[in-house]
Amino acid sequence: MKKMIAVVVLSVMLAAASAQAEGISMFSGQTLGSPKMALNVGAGVPDVSVLFLAGLNKDMDLGGFFKLGYLSPVLYMSTPNYDPVMVYFNPGVSFRYSIRNWGKYNLGFIGEAGFLIGAYPDFNFGLNINPSIVFGIPIKDVVSINLGFGIPFNILFVNNVVGMIPLAFKIGAEFFIDPKLSVNFNTEMGPGICAYSGGSDVGFYGLFKAGITFGL
Repeated sequence: MKKMIAVVVLSVMLAAASAQAEGISMFSGQTLGSPKMALNVGAGVPDVSVLFLAGLNKDMDLGGFFKLGYLSPVLYMSTPNYDPVMVYFNPGVSFRYSIRNWGKYNLGFIGEAGFLIGAYPDFNFGLNINPSIVFGIPIKDVVSINLGFGIPFNILFVNNVVGMIPLAFKIGAEFFIDPKLSVNFNTEMGPGICAYSGGSDVGFYGLFKAGITFGL
């Protein structure tokens, strides 16, 4: 009887470990794979966001996002009296491609492209393109540490054309609660250049967000 109980307990533990190893990741280089889908809801600086991804095949995910921003992506600039407060809407598409999966590690490309619609302090519109490379490090099947580098380029068409070009170094973590639920924390920081007609300024780019991912 004791041996049977031990076998049952061991089987349950192995099943749980296997389930945890298949946790949904939306920010590493590991794609979802067809036919899996996932939804992430995030909040922090400089926006709140919703991200949806669907696996097209074992190497590619495709989806969309919507962000409501309340601060400029460039949080600080050398311009005197610079005010980062900026309310904008940012809908777009998201793409992820698995470059290489070594089992214990993974490397992927994540790309985003969308429209910027500014509502405060002035009405304006623009475009954003955000290519990045991400290196995922799964640890004990329950967490993934994600390191990366990206160039989240933004261009606004206001009184004159304004381009914001940060160089973002990324670090984040995803904690897999169960196969269809995870919690994530993402940080991006780096220098940013704001170029406009007549000159340019140097600033600081930052993103600090937490979110929850649901497998669909």
